Amino acid sequence: MGGHRRFRESEVLALLRKKSKEEYALSGSSAVTAENAQSDSETHLRYATEINSLNGTSSAAAISASTINSGASRPDEGSGLTLPSDGERARTAASQYEVVNYSRFGDALLVVLDGSPIMSGKDLPPPVEASIEVNAYLSTEDQVLADSVFNALDALADLLGYEGPYDEFMESGSIFRSAKANLRRGIDSEEALRYRAKLNQAIDLIAIGERQAKVDAAEADAFAKTMAGLGDVTSACVRVGSMLIVKYPDSQGNIVLVRQLSALELRTLERFPGIQRDPRTTIETLAVAVIDAKTVEDSSA
Repeated sequence: MGGHRRFRESEVLALLRKKSKEEYALSGSSAVTAENAQSDSETHLRYATEINSLNGTSSAAAISASTINSGASRPDEGSGLTLPSDGERARTAASQYEVVNYSRFGDALLVVLDGSPIMSGKDLPPPVEASIEVNAYLSTEDQVLADSVFNALDALADLLGYEGPYDEFMESGSIFRSAKANLRRGIDSEEALRYRAKLNQAIDLIAIGERQAKVDAAEADAFAKTMAGLGDVTSACVRVGSMLIVKYPDSQGNIVLVRQLSALELRTLERFPGIQRDPRTTIETLAVAVIDAKTVEDSSA
């Protein structure tokens, strides 16, 4: 077959594991510095280029890594070690993405992500679809616990104007559920976009600690139930339409990342759904895969 060979998901994951071992040891006493950021940028470019070489393409774009003015790290009483601040934890977890807001939510650090700098101005939001995916990967075998998460996700879909679930499929072991929800009759695209904006705004406000009057009660309650459902799950990757929520533990507790996906990111996840099955590396893998997808799309335009 002519043309470029598209990379396989297993190849992306293998490269990402290698990258993580070499460059993502920023935990414990490590702080995010300008030197770390420069090293991070060069590493992302190197691995994006490796992946693109699998397709017979090349990447000329360097990835800039920004840092957060997150305050000083704090000492770990008793050990003498300096623990990273919440801002440093958020930036490390964000990988190539930008951190919008972050705050403590129960025992988790909630981090809202914006787009990757390399995709600035190109990562357009997805259009309103007649149906959306409501998927979840959960590192648990407890079906009752999983059902509480699924119910919370279906409630989020309902807030977005969708009803379901339909076409539900389950895998056991670590539980994976795929399902769809359909746009309710009488709701047009403009109304659905308003629902999406309201939910995004509520999560942004929650992520800066506004949990009372400024946050719409319905959206805040639905998101709180999702967080509560994920509370007893060690790691998870869930998606309601274009909203991605990833949870995993780090050295100081739990990290929860929330990202409103772009149209290109959605297409990438639909093509490589296995990215969602390793929550700890989901964001990193997605960023690398999106850069490659964008390179391929540009080269074929």
